[in-house]
Amino acid sequence: MTEAAPDTIPPASFGVGEALSMLATQKPVLERIVAGESLPSMLDALVSMIEGVSRDGVLGSVLLLDDDGVHLRHGAAPSLPAFYNEAIDGVEIGPSVGSCGTAAYRREQVIVEDIATDPLWDDFRDVALRAGLRACWSTPIQAADGRVLGTFAMYYPEARRPNDVDLGLIDVLVRIAAVAIERRRADEDRERALANERRARTELKFILDVTTRVASALDFAATLERLAELAVPALADVCLIDVVEGDGMRRAAVAGDGAERLAAFPPSLDGGHPAARVVATGEVEYAADVSDDLLRRLARDPDHLQAAHDLGFESYICVPLAARDTVFGTLTLVSTGSGRHYGDDDVTLARDLATRAALVIDNTRLHQATREAEQRLEMVVRAGSLLTSSLDLDDVVARLCDLLVPDVGDVCEVHVRTVDRVLHRAGASLLGASVLTVAGDLPSAVAEVVRTGSSVQVGPLSPADVGTVLSPSLAPDGLRAATVVPLVARGEAVGTIAVGVSESGSERSDLEVLPVLAGRAALAIDNARLYAAERSVAETLQRSLLPQRLPRVEGLEIAARYRPGGPGVDVGGDWYDVLPFPDGRVGLVIGDVMGRGVVAASVMGQLRNALRGFALQGLGPGEALELLDRLLQTDDDCPLATLFLGVIEPASGAFVFGNAGHLPPLVVAPDGSLTWVETPPQPPLGAAAGGRYHESSMVVGPGSTLILYTDGLVERRNQSLDVSLEALGHAAEVAVAASLRADALCSSLVEWFADSAREPDDTAVLAARLTA
Repeated sequence: MTEAAPDTIPPASFGVGEALSMLATQKPVLERIVAGESLPSMLDALVSMIEGVSRDGVLGSVLLLDDDGVHLRHGAAPSLPAFYNEAIDGVEIGPSVGSCGTAAYRREQVIVEDIATDPLWDDFRDVALRAGLRACWSTPIQAADGRVLGTFAMYYPEARRPNDVDLGLIDVLVRIAAVAIERRRADEDRERALANERRARTELKFILDVTTRVASALDFAATLERLAELAVPALADVCLIDVVEGDGMRRAAVAGDGAERLAAFPPSLDGGHPAARVVATGEVEYAADVSDDLLRRLARDPDHLQAAHDLGFESYICVPLAARDTVFGTLTLVSTGSGRHYGDDDVTLARDLATRAALVIDNTRLHQATREAEQRLEMVVRAGSLLTSSLDLDDVVARLCDLLVPDVGDVCEVHVRTVDRVLHRAGASLLGASVLTVAGDLPSAVAEVVRTGSSVQVGPLSPADVGTVLSPSLAPDGLRAATVVPLVARGEAVGTIAVGVSESGSERSDLEVLPVLAGRAALAIDNARLYAAERSVAETLQRSLLPQRLPRVEGLEIAARYRPGGPGVDVGGDWYDVLPFPDGRVGLVIGDVMGRGVVAASVMGQLRNALRGFALQGLGPGEALELLDRLLQTDDDCPLATLFLGVIEPASGAFVFGNAGHLPPLVVAPDGSLTWVETPPQPPLGAAAGGRYHESSMVVGPGSTLILYTDGLVERRNQSLDVSLEALGHAAEVAVAASLRADALCSSLVEWFADSAREPDDTAVLAARLTA
């Protein structure tokens, strides 16, 4: 502080009593000042009051310290010249910056009695003197916690030093100003906080509403479209959503008037597009104003630039869509004519919306992927169950076609080469289904897949190209695309699956499951091919081992029937035989080897040949069964077998028999009475029981019919054997009553029991009627 000479600077003439008296008269004004509506008006009123109560031409000024704590900003100076207020507005505080800048810096009162000579005013002297100012007393306005809020200054047109009354008045006024500023700032802070809270609540409500409505969409694509629609017009005139796919980006959704023109111009990840940078950095990019130069740099081609010009791009925000630490896309908000120019608050809202929406979208995508994976798994499991439940090749191929259409494609065709190299081709489409057996050349794309063992995707397809993949008759309206995959079993391509999507069909992601289905189908088809070959061998072997003709025996009418099991059932070991003995007796045989296929048929052949040898030796049923049992027990891998052997003398009806675990034969008398040929329980052949097989005997009356059969005739699902045997007796009774010959009787019994409830097993029936 610089002191002035007493003889040149008059002392202040403001008396203490008069000053207090004047302030007392301003009490209503002071109350209004403290309770002022705004800080500028309150400070203006305070300075005007000071100037009003002073009779010495004092001019007041309040400068407020900026939030940075470095610069003083104009607060109130109603009587100072405008050019002076502008000159000192924003001045940086320091150790030698006039009265106010220095007071704020030092945090103490600075009294400059003569601006014309004081060095603190070197940088502002000229503007102060031009404003007619010679003295300036500046005091820092401090908050209750000691923070500097600003400065209060009193200017005089002549050089002047303050007296005690002036200093006391300044102290009172500074305190009043501090209270008023703090209260008003607190009010403003509270109002700002309330406004921010209201805005935050509004924005949060908007974000929650948007994310809730986005979450209600059914799939990933629908959530993106819903988000774009909800952003317009609340946040933008046009909304663009781009997602990362492979090495590029796809424009997944657009919304807004004219926005569909931009659907064909997704950003490139390799270029300098804002979306590419947002994907790379995860940071928001925006422009409050979009210039023509910026549009030219962002446009992919002239058409893109023209579309942006026509829409009238004004401002944009591009925010990342990220989840699980990965940016999977961008949300771009564009102002196109509404006059909206985006700022920091808009960026914050857009970023918050994108953050929440991205989580919902990612959850939807994960849920969709999970659901699709579950559906594919369900399809694969269903395919495995459905395809492996049959061993009939035509049936397997037909089931495969039913699986593929319409769940995988709109049309399909399956080519399979069987063991005998005859080509089976089956096709199915929305037009219907067909199963063909043809021989001929494969379509070129199919032949390529068979040759290389690799899948082929073809598309788009012209009508002329359809024939390279599928039969044109299956897709008369053409196809948009097709996929051909190999059916590979045991390292060999045994066929192909071709699936096409028609022009009117929907896009399908289920083609991804086609290779998996092909693997399951190849296994099922190869099993069917091998089974068909093995079944053919076994059936041929079995039929060759069964009697080609039954012998003519005087006094006996003999007939037999053999019926293989249904499709998909291996040939079993059911068999029968008629053995002439040297002494004129006749052996009647019915048996069942426990097993299927070639093994069962070969065991049946061994038993038949051995039994014929025993018959030539004239052995009885019990002894013959014992020898057969020993024969089977010599082979550890040989299956068990049931066998009934009876020897009848046609002239007398004497019947001697033995039973190794087989079902009891039935005797039907001419009057329809029934007799079951019962024996003590004895084990099947090969059971390693180590005991003897007992013989039993009975007399069969003239005209009576012996019926021998295997379990395939009488076994029924969900039906006890007793009930089935009772039904057999009734059927035999009806046949005998109808005077059917033995041949017709066998046929009627087989047909009688050929219903859907019978087990899919093979069946043998042997009938012998005494005619003597």
